[in-house]
Amino acid sequence: MTRWAPVLLQPIPGSDERVVIAIAAVGESDTRCMQTIDPSIVTAVFREDRRYVAELIQMATQSLREHLSHNPSLAAWPPPVEGVFLGAEQEALSSDIDELVRRAGAMSTVFHGDYFKPQSKTPKRRRWSDEVTALLVRKNERLSDHLDVRVPLGSHDAPARFTFLNPFFAANLVTFAKSNLKQRIEQARAGLWSLDLLVDGPYLFRPERRELLTGAESPGESDDISVREAIDEITDEASRRDVIVTEFQSPQEVAEHILTHAAA
Repeated sequence: MTRWAPVLLQPIPGSDERVVIAIAAVGESDTRCMQTIDPSIVTAVFREDRRYVAELIQMATQSLREHLSHNPSLAAWPPPVEGVFLGAEQEALSSDIDELVRRAGAMSTVFHGDYFKPQSKTPKRRRWSDEVTALLVRKNERLSDHLDVRVPLGSHDAPARFTFLNPFFAANLVTFAKSNLKQRIEQARAGLWSLDLLVDGPYLFRPERRELLTGAESPGESDDISVREAIDEITDEASRRDVIVTEFQSPQEVAEHILTHAAA
C-alpha cells in the first residue's frame, strides 16, 4: 500500500488560501517528494516575491525528502518554515510510486507543469547534426570554429548558415523524415540558398566544393517513396546551382566525409 499527501503553501499568513506545491509519497520500499507547481506559474503569480517563494518551495521539498529518507512517516514531518504543511494523507493501490505521484499532482492542482506529465520511457533520438558536431570536435577541437557558421552575405537580412564552412569546403546537412517532410524540404532549400550565395556573395573566399549532405533520419525511411521523391527533388534543384548532393546512412559517415574534405 502506498500513502501520499499534497504539500501546501499558505501564501498569505492567516488566510484560507492554499496552493499545492509538491506531492510526497511513501511506498513499500521507496519514497518521493516532487514539486508540482510550474516555475512559470510561480513567476507569474508571485512576481516580486517569486525568488523567495521558489527558495521556500525548494527548502520544503528538500526537508521532506531528507525526512522520508530516514523516517517513512508523512505525518511526522516537521515543516521547516511557517506557512508550509501537509494536506490530508491518502492511500493508493498503485505499486508504481512515480506514476502515483504524477497522477496525484494532476489531481491536486491546476498549476502542475508539463515536466510533471508522464514521460516517455523511449529515449529521444539524437539529431544527426548534434552527433556530427560531437564526432568532429572529438576528432579535432579546432574544427568547432567551422561548425554551425553564420555569415552575412549580400543585402539579405538573415545571415547564411552552414553546417561546415572553411576556405575549401562548404556544406549543409539536412535529414529527411516522413513525419514532417514538408518542413525538411524547406530546410533543404534554405541550405541550398546559403550555398548558392557563396558564389556571388561578398565573401573573402569561395570554397571550391559546395555540398548538401542528406540522409533519412530513421532507419528504413530511405526506402519510403515520399522520402525518396523529396531527396530526388532536392538533388535536381541542387544540380541547377552546381551544388553536390551526397546521401549518407549515418552521422558517422557524414563526419568522416567532412573530415576528408575539410583539409582538401
